[in-house]
Amino acid sequence: MAAAEKYLIRVSFDADQVGGVLVWRAVDAATHKNAYRDQGRFAGSLHFDDGDEVTIELVGLGVLNEFVAFEIVDASVVTLPHSSVAGVSAPSPFATNHAVIALQGWSKPTVVANPIDQRVEISRSAAALTVAQASGRWEMSLVLTVELVWLRAGQERRELRVFYVDPESEVGTGIDPPWRGYLNVP
Repeated sequence: MAAAEKYLIRVSFDADQVGGVLVWRAVDAATHKNAYRDQGRFAGSLHFDDGDEVTIELVGLGVLNEFVAFEIVDASVVTLPHSSVAGVSAPSPFATNHAVIALQGWSKPTVVANPIDQRVEISRSAAALTVAQASGRWEMSLVLTVELVWLRAGQERRELRVFYVDPESEVGTGIDPPWRGYLNVP
């Protein structure tokens, strides 16, 4: 069995954006190589193996001197198994009994230097998600409720926003369960 890999899924929003879709990028945490497969068998998905770890990082951007901060109110990974036979897949690549996993314990957002006139804050999930399945395919969504803090016309304003992203993920061979099809077992 290969050594477990560590991945970072970085999602970002602009505080002034109209829609709720997060921009995302998945990278190998050590090499920063793109983890999204654009060729081969797993093209169009994030491919993981049993034991791999996935950390989520949220980047918030906004106009300097207007966008003050953000706070993560709620964050969940929601997974829907792809299955050729109903009920054979685990609900999630990260759990055997839940399709929704709450991400708790985020780091306090830190401000990072930015050469343009924007405020940039980054927060990271405290605990990594560990892949707990040998094989399968899942629609995977990250849904975040974020409180934005603004300073406009000399007054502080707070606004709740919901942001989301929907990459597809695969584990192992991408067949669920791993033995179905190989052994002609119903």
